[in-house]
Amino acid sequence: MATTQQQPVQQIQQLQSTNPVEVYSALRTIKNAIIGSNAKKTLYYQLQIIPHVSSLLALDDTDVQIRVQATTIVSSLAHKGEDVAQQLVDGGVMEALIGQVMPGTDAALMEA
Repeated sequence: MATTQQQPVQQIQQLQSTNPVEVYSALRTIKNAIIGSNAKKTLYYQLQIIPHVSSLLALDDTDVQIRVQATTIVSSLAHKGEDVAQQLVDGGVMEALIGQVMPGTDAALMEA
């Protein structure tokens, strides 16, 4: 059985998988862990989740459901504080998010 610290590390590593099902599963697990938990937000922030989420959002061929999960994670992390919000901006997340709400964007992304 993995320890509490190992599970988040494994989830972050799963974000680099070439299997979209694994990526989606990891994102969903992370999203569910961090929403409403400052301790989990801090943990994933310290594990450098922002570059991973940013890269998923920046890819043109990323599945819509993966983008929705990633966008929800970004939204939750942005409520952590100014330091995290600044890293989101510096990490290029804002440009990726703006690109998602351009005309012709999937409705699910617009809602996220």
